[in-house]
Amino acid sequence: GAPSADPAFELLIPLPLRTSDLRLTQQEFRSRFHRTPVKRAKRAGFLRNLCVVTGNTGDETDIPSLEEISQQEPFLGEHAHWAIERIHERSNAQ
Repeated sequence: GAPSADPAFELLIPLPLRTSDLRLTQQEFRSRFHRTPVKRAKRAGFLRNLCVVTGNTGDETDIPSLEEISQQEPFLGEHAHWAIERIHERSNAQ
């Protein structure tokens, strides 16, 4: 079927998501996502998910941001390192 024209179904998440979003401060996160479903995930959940997305779709230019978030947010280190490994695997496969 055709997509609904009902505005209730419009995407409420400010896109595009960028690797630079890994650097969002708590205040910047609140400001950007204050009226979106992303707010429920909280900043930590958002950053964790962004690490996973970056690992699946990013490239070597994203590695510095992942390394930075790993150092600044230790609880995200495992996800950031996983993402870096995935990027290296894709890069080596080409």
